[in-house]
Order: sequence, then C-alpha cells, then structure tokens
Amino acid sequence: MKKHRNNKRSVIKLNRLTKRPRGTTLSWDKIRPWISVAVTLVAAIFLLAVVPWFFHQVVFVTNKTFVLRSFDIKGGETFTPALLEELLGRGDQPLRLGSPLFAVDIVKKQRDFLKSADQIRDITITRLLPDTLKVRIIERRPIIRVDAKDGLVADEEGVTFVRYRGTSDLPLLTGVEGYDTSIDHNLTSMALAAAHLVAFLEDQPFRIPITSIDVSHLDHLKLTLIDNKQVLLSWPQMLNPDGGSKKSLRQTLEKLAQALNTEDGRNRLFWNATVPGRISAE
Repeated sequence: MKKHRNNKRSVIKLNRLTKRPRGTTLSWDKIRPWISVAVTLVAAIFLLAVVPWFFHQVVFVTNKTFVLRSFDIKGGETFTPALLEELLGRGDQPLRLGSPLFAVDIVKKQRDFLKSADQIRDITITRLLPDTLKVRIIERRPIIRVDAKDGLVADEEGVTFVRYRGTSDLPLLTGVEGYDTSIDHNLTSMALAAAHLVAFLEDQPFRIPITSIDVSHLDHLKLTLIDNKQVLLSWPQMLNPDGGSKKSLRQTLEKLAQALNTEDGRNRLFWNATVPGRISAE
C-alpha cells in the first residue's frame, strides 16, 4: 500500500514537470497559415529574380539570331567609325562582331566609354534587331588652347582634352601657372571665364580677333588681339559657372568692337573695358 502511494506521487510529480503552461500549446492550425505565407514569399522572390534572368539568357543572350553582325557608326572629326569600333571592342564588356547582341549592358558601356574618352561629349548605342548596333557620338569642340606644346585644349564648358589637328588658330591661354590644367581637371575661375568669352564671341555678328588671353589676374582678363592690341576686360559675375551676365558682356563687346574699328581706335594699342558701359584707350 505504501509502495502504491509512492508510485502515484511520482506520476503526479512527473505530470507537473512535463505539463505545458496554459496558453502555450502549439497548434498546427495556428502556424500553418504563417508557413504558407513564408513559402509563398520565397517562391515569389525566386520567380521574380530567377525567371526573368533565365528568360533573358535563353531568349536573347544565347539565341544565335541576336548576334552582332554589323555596326552602323557615325563618327566625328577625329573618331572615325573604324576607331570607334575598335574602342567598343575593349573593356570588360567588349562589343565585337560575332558576340551576343544582348550580352552587354548598353547603359554601362556608354557610361564607361565616356569616362575613358574625354574628347566625347555624348554617345548613344542602340540595338537594331536582329544583328546590328547603331552608334552615334557628339565630339567635344575645342575653342581655346590650354597648352600649345602638349595639345591640351578646352571646349565651351571648360572641359580639357587633347587635340592636335586644327587647333593652331585657336586663342591661347597664358598665365595658367596657378591652375591645374591636367586632363582630369576642368578649367576654373578666370580660365573658365576665358572659355566662356571665346564661345560667346562665336555667336556674335561683330568680330574681335583674339590670339591669346592672360588669366593670371584676379579681376579681369587681358586679351591680346591679332594686331597686337591689348584689352583689359571684365563683366558682372564673370566668375560664375554659367559665365555671368551675357547682356552686360554683349554691350561691352559691341562698344569695344565699334571703338576698335574707328579711325582713332586703329592707332590705340591699350584698351580698358573693365568698367560697365565705358571703353577707354591709350
């Protein structure tokens, strides 16, 4: 009898130890919806990530119909179609005849090409199905020489690049010793103002033939003209990235051009156009 009581007590004690607290019992009916949601999400992610990639690979990349067999290239003054085709075939994503037309990220290829070619302002690469690649470029147009010896020039935005052919008649920047004129650095301050000036003069009906521009002064440019006349020039906000007041610059240059072409002006060598609305000569 005593032994039976001890066994009964042991069973009760064991039941107490193993019994779950009320409210903590896991039910399959409760967790099944959550498992279903998790499986659905994993499947959706798989479908969204893998299926488009697989479709792109099978239908476009490995499809022998879409193989590059011809280029439609229009080059520029220095970048001929043959040179462009050679350059497009370089890099980690080369575009060569015989390669899959869809194997290359066109947007990345355009971006990388612009980084490696300072002379190019813009490039557009377009696929013409089933087997042609259309390439169009816009070259940077040099308007001013930065370093005559090394062929360094700049365009109207102050972007520097190397160009040897057809630049000998461009105005030359002087007094650039304090500027970083390497290819990786664009023109700034007075050097950029000089580029803006040359670009502005190209669109005007009057002509002021500049051979060089001294940019060593802090508040004005010093122009040397084709007949060795020298002109000190400034205009409001000339150091702004956009070139400052075009209206004021136009008015000053118009008066300067008129004064230079008068009978008295032809004999004057030194001119001052730093005061708005006033042109003086010595």
